[in-house]
Amino acid sequence: MDRRARFEYGTASAWEAPISSPPWDPVDDSVGGARVGASGVGAAYVVRRDALVEVTVRYYEADWASLLALLVFGQTQQAFRWFPDADEATSFLVYLDAPRPGTKTKPDRDANYPRAFKQTLVLRGAGTTPWTPYFTG
Repeated sequence: MDRRARFEYGTASAWEAPISSPPWDPVDDSVGGARVGASGVGAAYVVRRDALVEVTVRYYEADWASLLALLVFGQTQQAFRWFPDADEATSFLVYLDAPRPGTKTKPDRDANYPRAFKQTLVLRGAGTTPWTPYFTG
């Protein structure tokens, strides 16, 4: 099956999605701000710009506890390895950007697969390998 994401985290833990996932989506996020002065002239500053990726994983109810363990690990802001396709060697070192600590996390039913759940993860790259070559290839 294509696009069954796999994650390796901690010293010897791993989680693999049992069901194919929809294509991931690029997300752009920045830290900074903008203001308009009394004269009407705008000014902006950008401290950092992050290229994120939004991954939706599909899984069965029995897999929820294992996925939750991955989320708990990721919410400590420790890097882990993401394999976009579990059957390929290509991987990225990432941080979990969402769901963030302090937010409610629950499985959602997938309308396309009535017996399956889905969870959306937002990942931020931790290494120097850019997303673009993999996603446009």
